[in-house]
Amino acid sequence: RQGPFAFFAGLDAVVLGFFLSGAVGFGGTAYLKTILLSGGIALKFQEDTTAALVNPDLALILAALLASVAATIVVCPFEIARVKAMVHDAARSKAPALLDSWREAVIQNDGNFRSALFGTLDALLVKDIIFAIVKFSAFDKVSDFLYQAYPELQASLASSLVVSLAAGTLAGVGAALASQPLDAAFTRIESNEKSTSDNTTGLLTALRDVYNDKGILDGLYAGAVPRAVFAGTLIA
Repeated sequence: RQGPFAFFAGLDAVVLGFFLSGAVGFGGTAYLKTILLSGGIALKFQEDTTAALVNPDLALILAALLASVAATIVVCPFEIARVKAMVHDAARSKAPALLDSWREAVIQNDGNFRSALFGTLDALLVKDIIFAIVKFSAFDKVSDFLYQAYPELQASLASSLVVSLAAGTLAGVGAALASQPLDAAFTRIESNEKSTSDNTTGLLTALRDVYNDKGILDGLYAGAVPRAVFAGTLIA
């Protein structure tokens, strides 16, 4: 109905949002993990009087959690614009651009910038934190498993790249599937066109509504396959 460009609705919000949040998420996780492992902040478990063991898995999860919070705050306005571009009025000739989506969100929220651009931050935080924890944990676990099973893969840059691609693909797919119900709820909340005074839909309410309307596969996991392909490709 809207031509091939309808497939690229919200592309500007996706590109800018993922660029900024990726920098904060990946860079922040790597930096915080190094700090936590070197300093052992709240992660040391005494084995004897002379040595302490730092739990690398706990350090990774905590680093990913903290970095994901910062990255989600950065990406929240872009995610809101993306959803509004995807569910815009079909009577329009094209989807609204990034600034147009933000302007419409502000108008729909009676000029309240905080509600317009960060009103669904809580739902997005839960979704992205689950996504990040599964992503980073799965990437490390798959990489370690492949290197332990096939030590020769560490011999060259090409084989190491194959391991990273495989681990990234599986990590992205797993993270997408784990957080998919939250993404469905977030989309339900943001596609609501009511003003702030009428919009009382919260995360749990949105999850319940999606489940009651269409169930699990057709509701909470609707669109899971393309999202998993996108996430797997992106992380790889």
